[in-house]
Amino acid sequence: RSGPDTASMRPVWPMGPSAPGYQLVYLGIMGPQDGVDQALLVMDELVNVRRRTDIHLSLLGFGDCLDELRAQSAALGLEGHVTFTGRADRTMVADYLSAADLGVCPDLKTPLNDVSTMNKVMEYMAYYLPLVSFDLHESRLTAGDTAVFLESGDIRGFADAVCTLLDDEPRRVRMGRAARARVSTQLDWSLESARYVRVFEELLGPAPRPTARGEADCAPPAGRQYVDLEDPAELRTFLTSRGRARHPEVEEATHA
Repeated sequence: RSGPDTASMRPVWPMGPSAPGYQLVYLGIMGPQDGVDQALLVMDELVNVRRRTDIHLSLLGFGDCLDELRAQSAALGLEGHVTFTGRADRTMVADYLSAADLGVCPDLKTPLNDVSTMNKVMEYMAYYLPLVSFDLHESRLTAGDTAVFLESGDIRGFADAVCTLLDDEPRRVRMGRAARARVSTQLDWSLESARYVRVFEELLGPAPRPTARGEADCAPPAGRQYVDLEDPAELRTFLTSRGRARHPEVEEATHA
């Protein structure tokens, strides 16, 4: 497997005012196999059918289908509810995943997708994000009970799951905590990389031990401040506000 480096892939406090309403996020490639068109159909159901105008979807990434997806979004009248960011760097990923309420995995069930490890699943989990996904074997192994799974292609069921989670903050918080615990203790790159090293050592003999990581390796993206995951009060504030609050010290200075 691949796996995120949870020492550096972790929530940050937002820099400025947050967008209103609930935030959904997709992170990844936008090719024919990735099902991003399904995410737009879910938004069509939420916004145009159910009139949930309090929900916004940010699509981070690029790929062969990007232009088609932008055209689809426009045709569905979703311009004010969907944002395409294009290529996302580390800072953008941290900002958007820290501010999001849910991660979405719209990959349809195919022989390839069913056995593919989706990096975005683990990246959502690293940011305390519960997720909604079509039911893929490998995604179930990865996310466990930190995701809600729907039958592949069930747009209404996907929309139901999104609404149910958005309207149940305590459940989102519990799932987000479980997601971070699972990815940091079972799926972190430090654990996965050791398995790779052992394979090569069996073939080539012992390798030199890597040097300890410096502070710069785990530093937050430029200008950002990590949420203190060891401070129960600060973490609770983040989990119940996501991007709708700033770091407590910043808030205190603002109101002083």
